[in-house]
Amino acid sequence: MSRVLVTGATGFVGLNIVEALHARGDEVIAVGHAQPSLTAYERCPGVTWEIADLTEGGAIEPVFAALKPELVINGAALTPGLEREAAQAAQTVAVNIFATQKTLDLAIKHGAKRFVYLSSASAYGTPPSSANVMDELATPCDPHTVYAISKFAAERLVLRRAPDLAVCAARLTSIFGPWEQGNAERETTSALMELVRRARGGGTAVLPRPHKRDWLYSRDMAAAVLALLDRPD
Repeated sequence: MSRVLVTGATGFVGLNIVEALHARGDEVIAVGHAQPSLTAYERCPGVTWEIADLTEGGAIEPVFAALKPELVINGAALTPGLEREAAQAAQTVAVNIFATQKTLDLAIKHGAKRFVYLSSASAYGTPPSSANVMDELATPCDPHTVYAISKFAAERLVLRRAPDLAVCAARLTSIFGPWEQGNAERETTSALMELVRRARGGGTAVLPRPHKRDWLYSRDMAAAVLALLDRPD
């Protein structure tokens, strides 16, 4: 059993990871920007929930100092839709880059052994329309949106600190599954959630995003992140 701190713990991705860690018996410190739902409390008894604004430099230092997490999963992120990208650019950079750097510094300062950064496949940019399959090894990163640029930049920052801490970055693809909901931090929900929402409302399921992409079930994503957390150095 390990003591694991998860940021972004009350979001879609974070809740799946918290649930998976709790299920296997880890001691979980779940840090989020807001109170978790009653369902999260009920499904994950014994988890330590902490509310903090990670853009504030010292917001979670007391948590690191008191609880001394051995492992850290940095999942806190702001994912604005294209319509609000310009208006939220500064906030997106503050959360996705600067808060990541502050969390990484605290992990190093307080003796964490491993740091997993949850990046995004959007770091690759938009693949050619003629490409049926994107080859990660052959595709140079060319992020276009503020979100994608911020995730790629934070990923580079984290990997730059590798000599100080065992780190890795996971570029997550589009995710669907349990715990998903739209909110101010996650404006763009999965196509599958849109289908369900419109079907429940009796509407026609016409989706505005025609792009082909791989979809990853949220609990499979959590299992993959835990595998990265556990991999030997």
